[in-house]
Amino acid sequence: MYIGDTCFTSLAGRGACEPAEEKCLALLDSLGIPYAGLTHDPGDTIEICEEIEKKLEVLRLAIEKGDDDLMREVMHRVVPTFKRPEEINAEAAKAEEMKEADEKGEPLPV
Repeated sequence: MYIGDTCFTSLAGRGACEPAEEKCLALLDSLGIPYAGLTHDPGDTIEICEEIEKKLEVLRLAIEKGDDDLMREVMHRVVPTFKRPEEINAEAAKAEEMKEADEKGEPLPV
């Protein structure tokens, strides 16, 4: 089951969605009712819906605690595609190193 790595709190932050979901989120936005969501595959069975609900509950509890480190750890466990900032920075540094070596005609670092 795919669970996205983007939480959203408005229709604009949600991106493309089904027409019924779009209408619902637009109504919540127009009424000023706060909400948070997470993109995921459709829940075609009760079991999948329960799995999604459990993951959302873990995320909700982490948000309520207001601990950024805890939130990042929970996101890493719950959302398979989530990467810690350190991981992204390391990948960016490696990409830059490879680009520089390629431009200089040097062997690419492994």
